Amino acid sequence: MNIKYGLGLTLVIIGLVICIPIYFIVIGFPVFIVGVILIAISKKKALTKLLAIFLPFLGFVLVWVVGYYLFLKPTPLTFLIPEGFSGYIRIVDNEECGVSPKKEEGRLVLEVPANGFLIVNKKFGGRGVDNKYYYKDQAGNRKEAANIETDWDATVGVRSDGEGSIGSFDVSYSIPYIKLIVLNPEGVQKDLNMDSITLAEVKKCKAAYK
Repeated sequence: MNIKYGLGLTLVIIGLVICIPIYFIVIGFPVFIVGVILIAISKKKALTKLLAIFLPFLGFVLVWVVGYYLFLKPTPLTFLIPEGFSGYIRIVDNEECGVSPKKEEGRLVLEVPANGFLIVNKKFGGRGVDNKYYYKDQAGNRKEAANIETDWDATVGVRSDGEGSIGSFDVSYSIPYIKLIVLNPEGVQKDLNMDSITLAEVKKCKAAYK
C-alpha cells in the first residue's frame, strides 16, 4: 500500500471519528483535511482516492444522523397553561420526585400549575424547537396561545425565555430548567426571586418524595 495513501486514509478516519462530538470539530476537521490531501497526492487511481474519502465521510454522516435522532432530536413539547395566567413559568426536568408528563400524538404534554412552577421526572431530548402553547380552563377546554417566537405580529401570548441551571449549598447538583413568559397587554414585571423560589420548590418536592 502506498504510504501516503495509507496514512491519508488513517487520518481521514481518525479525523471523522474525532468530529462525531461536534464540539471537537476544531480538532478533527484539520486532521481530516490533512488526510484528504495525502490521499489526493498519492499514486492511487482517481476512483480509489474518491472512494477512500467518500465512504468514510458517508459513514460519518450516517452515524451523525442516527445519533441525532436517538439522542439529540428535540422533544416536541405541548404546554398547558392555566387560563388567565400571566407572568413567568419555570419547568425543572429530570427530577425523580416530579410528575410524569403524558404523551399525546408523540408530543410531551406539560401541564403548568397555577403557581407557574412545574417539576417533571423526564429528561427532555431538546428544548424550544417545537413548542405549542394552550390556555386551559377549569373545564379542561383548550385554546391555542400565540407563539410569539414564530408569530412576530403577536404582542399577547407565550414565548420561550431560554434555559439555565442553578445550584446552592443545599443541593449537591445543578438543577436545569426551561423558562417561559406569558405576556398580556399590560406586560409582565420580572420576579427577581425566581431562583430562590425554584430551589425551594425542588427541595419541597424531594422532601415529599422521600
